[in-house]
Amino acid sequence: MTNPIPVYRKILDQFRDGTLSIEEFTQRYQAVFLEDSGYYDDALWRIFNEAFMAAEFYTDNPNLLAHNPELYLDEKQFRQKIDEVVALIDQWTSRHEASARLGSPADRSANIDVR
Repeated sequence: MTNPIPVYRKILDQFRDGTLSIEEFTQRYQAVFLEDSGYYDDALWRIFNEAFMAAEFYTDNPNLLAHNPELYLDEKQFRQKIDEVVALIDQWTSRHEASARLGSPADRSANIDVR
């Protein structure tokens, strides 16, 4: 993917605006992520991976949530994680657009806090 941001961002935005359910989001996002070659900035890939992992660990099963709340995400936590991912993408984009305007190459190790 030459510029993966619009592809991922569209799916993220469709989920955030209610166009996609959690299940639809998970299916579409994971399909794109697993097909993506990832030949771009490592920091950006880590951001996309955050949403992938959130989809992997989302559950509405109360038993899983009760027995391992550090691992699994409920709907509220999942939505918060997606909001964080969108903010990180915006932050990454702003930094790299600023670098491009200044004529300097984008820093591959941008200081973006990806947890």
